[in-house]
Amino acid sequence: MMKKLILLFLLSFQAHAELNADMSVFFSYRCKPCEIMKQHLDTFAAKHQVDIHYIEVEQHPELCQQYRVTATPTLFVGEQKVEMKGLQSFQQLDQELLAMLAHLD
Repeated sequence: MMKKLILLFLLSFQAHAELNADMSVFFSYRCKPCEIMKQHLDTFAAKHQVDIHYIEVEQHPELCQQYRVTATPTLFVGEQKVEMKGLQSFQQLDQELLAMLAHLD
């Protein structure tokens, strides 16, 4: 199945919403690491034909609480949080994301 690259800055979400993209990224406009991560993830998503949604934490505190997001950037594949601790490069992140995405299909 071909997946389209979708970049959404979600403006409204209901409480208890589900993360329905292949990947979801909680970010803040004031977060410099988020800017770097977004650039990398946009390239990753285009290369691997992955749907990705960007969720701004200050506009959606209810989702942060629901998904226990306490720092940005925070990534999810489906509804599974990506464990970033211990990852030392974008190459390692890509490998982890590809492995997790393989379990979505």
